[in-house]
Amino acid sequence: MRSDIKRKTRAGRPRLFKHRRPLSRQRKFSPVRRSRARGIYPLQYARKASERRRAHVHCSTRRRVVYAWLSSLCASIGEIQRLPRKQRGTSTEFRLSKLHPAITIFVSGTTLAASVHYRGRCWDLLKYFEHRAEDASTGRIGPMCVPEQQTVDDSADARWKTAVFDGFRRWFGITLRAAQALILYSTPDGDTWAELTPFATPRGPHETARFPVWKDSPQAVTL
Repeated sequence: MRSDIKRKTRAGRPRLFKHRRPLSRQRKFSPVRRSRARGIYPLQYARKASERRRAHVHCSTRRRVVYAWLSSLCASIGEIQRLPRKQRGTSTEFRLSKLHPAITIFVSGTTLAASVHYRGRCWDLLKYFEHRAEDASTGRIGPMCVPEQQTVDDSADARWKTAVFDGFRRWFGITLRAAQALILYSTPDGDTWAELTPFATPRGPHETARFPVWKDSPQAVTL
């Protein structure tokens, strides 16, 4: 009887392995639904729980700094308008009430950027600052810097403030606050871009739309 059982087991093994191989591939490469809020993400790109917690803490810290700075300017730039569908644990996107609604600001643990959204898509990035610090024996350094230009800070927060926040704040005060018109361009091939220009800028060959950057400027003109 034992011999019969062994023969049946050997006969069934090829069929068993035949079904296990496709199942193994499916588990490894197919997308996994995590939650409705996060959507569907491939299993191979999933973050570790510790990495996600760290990214969430960094994002919360950076967001508080950015909100505090913009709130101090609310008399001239308006209030912060959060976008409910753009609030995630590791990133945040919002508008300013006196800034044209096509322009949004994005904050994460490593990035601070201003982008243009039009006709349901991201049209262009107006400005983008990002820094991913790496550990060094004496502090935190920028991995993209050449050795002669590397600077060491006491923490990732200090490095983010120097490389990201201060740069974005200068661009916001010098360029965006003084900008008059936001001109959107597109080509038949699908290329899109945006520029901050004076109102007197003549119309270009690929101009699609023109808006005032700030709401107290003249009315927008859609072409």
